[in-house]
Amino acid sequence: ASAGSGVRLQSIADLRVRHVLCRHMLWFKTVAFSNDSSMLATGGYDKKIMIFDVATGGLQRVILQADVVCAVTFSPDAMIVGDYRGKINVYELDSYAYSKNIRFKLERGGLVSRVAVSPGGHLLAVVSGIVKWTKVALFSSI
Repeated sequence: ASAGSGVRLQSIADLRVRHVLCRHMLWFKTVAFSNDSSMLATGGYDKKIMIFDVATGGLQRVILQADVVCAVTFSPDAMIVGDYRGKINVYELDSYAYSKNIRFKLERGGLVSRVAVSPGGHLLAVVSGIVKWTKVALFSSI
C-alpha cells in the first residue's frame, strides 16, 4: 500500500466497491476483519490502529500505539496487535480497552510481522524476525 492510500471494501460476488475507508497518514501494513465480519481493523507506519464499521464504512475508533503497527488479528473476545519492536498488545473486543501486553524474547530483529489466532481462540501464533529469519511462537492462552 502506498502512502495515504485507502482500503477498499469490495464484494466478492459482484466486485462492487462497497466503501473506500479513511486513509492512514503513512503507509499501512495490515488489515483484518473481526470474527463476525462487522469490524475491520487497519494498522501502519503512522502508529495507529483504525477500526471501521464494515456495514457503514464509518471510522469507529483510532488507537494510538508506541510503534509501527505490523500485524493485527482478532480472537473471539480480543483484538491482538503486533508492533515493530516485538510488543504484542491485547485489547478487549467489546470496548477496545487495553487489556495486557504479551512479551517474548526475540533472538534477532524485533518486529512482529504476523499474528494469527486459532478458530477456537485458544492459540496465538506469532511470526517475528528480519529478512531470512523467522521465529514462530505459540501461546496457549491469550
